[in-house]
Amino acid sequence: MLRDAVRPLGEKIARRQLAVVLSGVRQILGGGRSENLYLHIREAIQKLPLNTPPRLLDFGCGSMALGARLYHDGLISAYLGVDTFIMNPESQNVLAEGCSYQQVSDLGQVSGLGKFDVVMLIDVIHHITPEKHAQTLRILAATSSYVLVKDHFEEGMVSRTLLRLADWFGNYAYGVSIPRRYFSKVSWQGLLDSANLEELIRKTPLVIHNGLFGRILPSKYHFISVLKSRSHKLA
Repeated sequence: MLRDAVRPLGEKIARRQLAVVLSGVRQILGGGRSENLYLHIREAIQKLPLNTPPRLLDFGCGSMALGARLYHDGLISAYLGVDTFIMNPESQNVLAEGCSYQQVSDLGQVSGLGKFDVVMLIDVIHHITPEKHAQTLRILAATSSYVLVKDHFEEGMVSRTLLRLADWFGNYAYGVSIPRRYFSKVSWQGLLDSANLEELIRKTPLVIHNGLFGRILPSKYHFISVLKSRSHKLA
């Protein structure tokens, strides 16, 4: 089973005791998302028109458990996780062969990481300042043939509040900012137009959480989108 931790084990956690308590509550209530999320991401990658397992860039990779499993199962040929935290040597030493991590403090550093077949953002973009959403997607699309996004749709104040509560539950202890709002179907399409991206696949609803969490955050609040840039041909 994959872990739901936002950071690799052993890394600095802003509120470690709170993270431990909330992790225990999640296990009791059956709120884990990792297995269902992995199955959805695996399916999306398998449907891409690629002749060989892709090289994957995981933007905002967190614990890297998802990418490591994709690599272990032969779904990808190479994996690079990028995030804002500095990984300690102990965590670096236990990375699987074929998997690596790069700390980035500025979006401009991404273009220097090389070319990839797929870049994925798993519940990441809603944590980025809205004014930088389009720029982020444009830069990532320029480094990769496909952009795979997993994120949330809100449908008004009630769903927004539930999503913010879930984000607090999963991210606050790790020092990750909680967004004020999430995408609607209209705002998501507007973002793709601003970023000059074409949406090849959108899958929603998605069953992500089990147990009580699955009732609180129903499948219609989750989506996966596969994108490509309109400005260049696929490699």
